[in-house]
Amino acid sequence: ALDVRSNDYGDLVVTKGDQYDVREAGGSSSSGGKGSVRNLGKPLALAQKYAREGVDEIAFLNITSFRTNVIEDLPLVDLITEASR
Repeated sequence: ALDVRSNDYGDLVVTKGDQYDVREAGGSSSSGGKGSVRNLGKPLALAQKYAREGVDEIAFLNITSFRTNVIEDLPLVDLITEASR
């Protein structure tokens, strides 16, 4: 499963949280001491890599969907469409 969310620039990235915190430690005091969103790579590139390695299935988890309306999340829908090709 790939945990997918937008970074601070609006790009979809795969991330991994530490107790639901997906930001790097050590940001500025103006950012609440938090850094940028932890970025493990681009979702499509990682999905393609895992497909070449022979995985049976890939799940994209929209880990911020509870904050926004799913209809507004077209970038993730576009990602899933492209990955299925």
